[in-house]
Amino acid sequence: MGKVLAISLFIATVFLSACSSAFIDKDAVEDALLAHKAEFNSCYEDGTNSLASRPSGRIRVNFIIGREGKSSQVSIEETSLHAPLVESCMVKTIEKIQFPPSQGEDAHISYPFKFNPH
Repeated sequence: MGKVLAISLFIATVFLSACSSAFIDKDAVEDALLAHKAEFNSCYEDGTNSLASRPSGRIRVNFIIGREGKSSQVSIEETSLHAPLVESCMVKTIEKIQFPPSQGEDAHISYPFKFNPH
């Protein structure tokens, strides 16, 4: 089956701890995520294969990037897609990504993904 998905990736907000002096390059975080776009596409395709039709929607993922560039506490903040297989795959994919290191304290990230089948 060919590609059936347009995926929009963009950083909406980078939240930093209120008492921290964290700094992280937003463009580098986005580049790290975009480097795994094919994996996110696979999450969507594999996770919606058994559905009668592929839904459109957004998934907002929260995670923390530490000083070594590793993510932790990856979780789904909100979803309009309501596809648990897609959501769990996205969490696992983000857990494997090497991000740019946070300078200072850990950087708290909120990142929305938008899925549109076509």
